[in-house]
Amino acid sequence: MSGASHWPSAVLVGLGNSILRDDAVGLLVARRAKQLLGDEASVKVVENERGGMDVLDLIAGYRRAVLVDAIKTGSLPPGSLILLTPEELPQTRRLAGLHDLDLPAALELADIMGLERPKEIFILAVEIQEDLTFGEDCTPAVAAAVEPAARVAERLAQDRVLPDDVRIHRIATSDEGRR
Repeated sequence: MSGASHWPSAVLVGLGNSILRDDAVGLLVARRAKQLLGDEASVKVVENERGGMDVLDLIAGYRRAVLVDAIKTGSLPPGSLILLTPEELPQTRRLAGLHDLDLPAALELADIMGLERPKEIFILAVEIQEDLTFGEDCTPAVAAAVEPAARVAERLAQDRVLPDDVRIHRIATSDEGRR
């Protein structure tokens, strides 16, 4: 028994709504990533169904944060994985709420206030198909993306090489409409 506690250096946050079909994909990816990580003490895995400023509380104190959420760009097939930085992030339901700040604005506010936040933040988004229908199951294409997304998320959280058998997209985003 060492007596010293080990604080995780990374946090993996699954975001979503567990009763809106594909919108639950971030939660499902986090659950599967937690299984893949096993007893890995360097990564904490959490789920959140609210987003916005709550995300700042969840990622405070970590060196690296990986946020997993649903996205609906309409430019990629459902189940596609998209890797973004906070600066590239389009508006999403969990990372921007009606009475909350979006993630880039929340991070800017954290900097202004001198709050501690991760130096590295990655957003792994899964292109979804159905997010307006109540249900606890994802559409087939999105359900099939849970395993590869979990593999990517756990490797991002551990700062490991990403799997070369998983296609990860980058998308061009615009700052218009974010201000």
